[in-house]
Amino acid sequence: MTKPSPSLVQVLTATITQLLPTKPTAGNMAFIRCLPPSVSQSLAATPEFQIPDWEIAVVMDHADSQARAISTDQAVALREDKAKAILLLIEPQQTGSGMDGIYSAAREIAETELFDCACKIARNGLPKGGKTFADKAISKAKRVHNYIAPWQKLEYLCAAIGEDRQLLGTALTTLGLWPIKLEPTTKLDDAQLDVSASILEKLLPKYRGLTAENRVNSLCLPENEQAISDDLIQWLRKHDQAAPGAALAALQQQPQFWLQNLHPQFHQQALSQIELVSWLGRTQQPLKWSGLILGADTRLEFVIDKQQANSKKNTGLHVRWKVTPPNLAKGAAEYQIQIQAGNDILAEKSIIHTGAELQKTVFTVEDFEELDDNAKFEARVVIRALGDTPCEQESLDFILYFGERKETVKIKSSGKIYSSLIFAIVHLVTTRQDFDELITKITNGSTDVIDIDKKGYISCRWKGKLGRVFCPPLLSALHKDWQQRQGQLGRWRQTIRPDGVAVGPVEFISIPESDVTEILAQTSQAFSLWLQHSQGPLGMIYLDDKVLVDYINAAAKVWKNCDPQLALIQTLEVVSLTGARLGIIVLPTHPLRVAWQQSFDTLVKHHVFEEKISALQAQELLQHVTGSHCPAFLPGFDVNSCFIFADTLGPHAAALVAIDDPEPKATVALLASFLLNKEYDLAPSIGQATINVLATEIKRYLSLHPEYNRLQIHAIHSGDAMPVVRALGKAQLQDTNDNFDLDTPNERQELCYQLDLYSSENNELSGQFIANITERRRNGSTIDSEDYWLAEVVERPGGVILPKLQWFRRLALQPETPAHLALAFDLFTSKVECQPKTRLPSSGSLEVHGLLLVPNREFIATTDQFPYWCSFIPYDPVGEKHPVAKVLTIRQVRLHNILLDLTVQHLGGTVGTDWPVLITEVNAKRSLLLQNLHALCDWVITADRNAGVEYFDSPQGLPKLYDAYVIDCAPERDDLGFLQLITSTNRLEEIADLLGTILKAMASPIRRLNLTSTKVNCNAFSASILTYSRSARRSTFFSLSSNAGTSSNGIQNPCCKDNQVVVSSCAY
Repeated sequence: MTKPSPSLVQVLTATITQLLPTKPTAGNMAFIRCLPPSVSQSLAATPEFQIPDWEIAVVMDHADSQARAISTDQAVALREDKAKAILLLIEPQQTGSGMDGIYSAAREIAETELFDCACKIARNGLPKGGKTFADKAISKAKRVHNYIAPWQKLEYLCAAIGEDRQLLGTALTTLGLWPIKLEPTTKLDDAQLDVSASILEKLLPKYRGLTAENRVNSLCLPENEQAISDDLIQWLRKHDQAAPGAALAALQQQPQFWLQNLHPQFHQQALSQIELVSWLGRTQQPLKWSGLILGADTRLEFVIDKQQANSKKNTGLHVRWKVTPPNLAKGAAEYQIQIQAGNDILAEKSIIHTGAELQKTVFTVEDFEELDDNAKFEARVVIRALGDTPCEQESLDFILYFGERKETVKIKSSGKIYSSLIFAIVHLVTTRQDFDELITKITNGSTDVIDIDKKGYISCRWKGKLGRVFCPPLLSALHKDWQQRQGQLGRWRQTIRPDGVAVGPVEFISIPESDVTEILAQTSQAFSLWLQHSQGPLGMIYLDDKVLVDYINAAAKVWKNCDPQLALIQTLEVVSLTGARLGIIVLPTHPLRVAWQQSFDTLVKHHVFEEKISALQAQELLQHVTGSHCPAFLPGFDVNSCFIFADTLGPHAAALVAIDDPEPKATVALLASFLLNKEYDLAPSIGQATINVLATEIKRYLSLHPEYNRLQIHAIHSGDAMPVVRALGKAQLQDTNDNFDLDTPNERQELCYQLDLYSSENNELSGQFIANITERRRNGSTIDSEDYWLAEVVERPGGVILPKLQWFRRLALQPETPAHLALAFDLFTSKVECQPKTRLPSSGSLEVHGLLLVPNREFIATTDQFPYWCSFIPYDPVGEKHPVAKVLTIRQVRLHNILLDLTVQHLGGTVGTDWPVLITEVNAKRSLLLQNLHALCDWVITADRNAGVEYFDSPQGLPKLYDAYVIDCAPERDDLGFLQLITSTNRLEEIADLLGTILKAMASPIRRLNLTSTKVNCNAFSASILTYSRSARRSTFFSLSSNAGTSSNGIQNPCCKDNQVVVSSCAY
């Protein structure tokens, strides 16, 4: 226990004396519990620490009269005796539960109150001119470390009290900065603080990958300080394993290492340019020193020969570069040299500038030990300078592999990534003949044109071009397992942790063969044999192959008369560690997914080679066709249970969740993390459109509230929070094109957020995305560029530093505090019922030749029951069938209908008469939650897969709810048909501001819209105004209607009530 400095004791004594009553009465009790534990004990044990008329004691787990320490029981007894005024210094970790009475009844000196007052007193004791220097030192420390504790700030100020300026520099170690020697005549220049922070980052970085010698060389010390340099190297080696704080504390005894005793020169020179020295000579042949050779296809190659690793023969890859200025001092720059293949880093080195004009390094066999000996990479060297003026250069591409060429090598390269193999192929080939030739090679398993790497990227090559498709390693593993089982009928089960990591091996659950399943078992084996030489189900093109047609037709025939559980073949059941069933993943080898993929691949081929549109146009045309609702329902494992479609997991798999899942978005995020191994960007269907629409709505709110620079947001049932966080990141980029008031520039201070996450009970996935990003950043792993902002901070007046995102995982199930925005996902409860087909519309819409299944939806609001939506897949859709062959559409729709019949059978309905219908209702609990959200928040953004805007916009059926004015309504996902994202509010001023802005943009003579209630007398307006307020990609029209709810053409306006003008909106 270190004794506190006299100045610290004096400051705390003066502070507490000022904050406590000067004449306390008997029984007065106050307490402080924000001091560090060691400080509380040392203060109590210091006789000089005295408060007039107050006794002092520190509350610990044991009593010690000499140290003025008492136990919890003694503290409670003192409160009950009320004999004398006492100040308690409490260490919460050492006290018992009996302190609750003291916490509720006694006077607490809170952290902010204590340290604000103490710092003010300490600051007044600084030497002349020291206040400004101290303030800048504290501000610099906050920038370097993102945060400093109030105690650190006070400790620094107290250590610097006095007339000696030197104390301002030596005490910098308490702030986590390198100490500075300040002479009495030395000018207090805050530029020295920048150098101090830079020295700290160079010598004591968080991740000490460089040697102590390299770190000291980076300071660029003059030659006459060589002895100090050698001593500093030894000191760093001695303290290399110590924490930065402990190492800085040891510096107090090493004044020779302080700034001004050290004279670094790194800040006096700056690197401006890097120029890579070419590996090629005048004849375009690789130079001997490079270590490269020219391959048979005239491409540069680097062969890693392990047999010659210890020989004198040049087996390394040499990299050389020149810098500007050429006379850059030794240690003035630090370089990072990487060998990259696509987004992967194969090898990496960090080099300190040597002072020579030509810089060089070499990669040897040892640098590639972690690579697969049978792998081949299309690589390049990237060299970049680290620091304030970063420079970067890339080398020529070259082929990197071990040993001699092999026909079975695995190629990994940096080609463009496509969502599906068919898109990659139509971009690579130029003629129908090339297409047919490439498909033949792929079907035969030729590794010359197609292969897969360890990360799961399928690479397809054709005539010097390259396309890549991501195949989740899990799908490849299941494919290999199915191949080993020779196409046996069955499904899989996998246990996973709450973070999406698999536990134990995957389990295959076979389905016994019988006379009923014989034909499906045979075609399943044939399908497996067809895939035998492929790179998995995602590495094949599904056209008019007979094996595919037989497999689909056999499934249709068997499923008509079988146990509903047979519909679950080629699915992966995902369960938690407790055995709870989380959901299922429908694999690309499921018969329905095969039928869909066959129709899709055929359609792309038709568009490109028959209709002669470009590959890029075909990709843009079909970008939203991802196989959603395919299938819409599947029978469950338990009686009267079923699974419903939740989302697509990339373009080749679908996630289905249990009908009673309280938080589907969280389950989908967990399944995605498990299947895609957190590769969110490779599954654009997962929440990407949600991100864009949410970002648009948040930007819209910001444009109408330019005075806000910090938003508080409640997110309910947001899953792992990935869509919400990325939407907030997009929204912070203030796009002035989205502002409604274009005449007013955006002068808002830099924006930050407070995000409160509310989830269902015991949902460990809540906020997992943010936690993963934070963990990856701390480990030094790469993160996506769109997530960089999560590590940034903003500065407010007075030097206050705030994180751009401050988030909390709340234990409560719903918000109880006000906020600016509420984002609510899947609030309503759903169930599946079997209803007679006669009660449903006889036909529906057949979208994109059956590739896009759009459910029908009807909203029912009556006075005798809760309002609900009735949603179902049309059983006899009408529309244009597949342009290549109508049978493709007929076969796919028929197979899906058979699956829904099996669901009806499993739920106890009558096959042929009944049809599965999804009922989504707004019960009393959910209705109350929505009311509370509207009462607490300015805007409420609701996103639901099975509900729509009708709940908020039904003045006749739900007149009370109609007071929640709809600001906007848009499909969250174009490919999910009716999925709605609705922005609503019952704040009258929000509507007034919005309409006032629009009227101003129209140059209307009505400059101020004065609404005094939710009902506006029709005499206030005599016309209907339609205002175009959004860009052409989605137009929202706001309507002010009058004349007793009748429009000018005599048609009754359903959104208008007698003798009132109402405000509504609709989206197109």
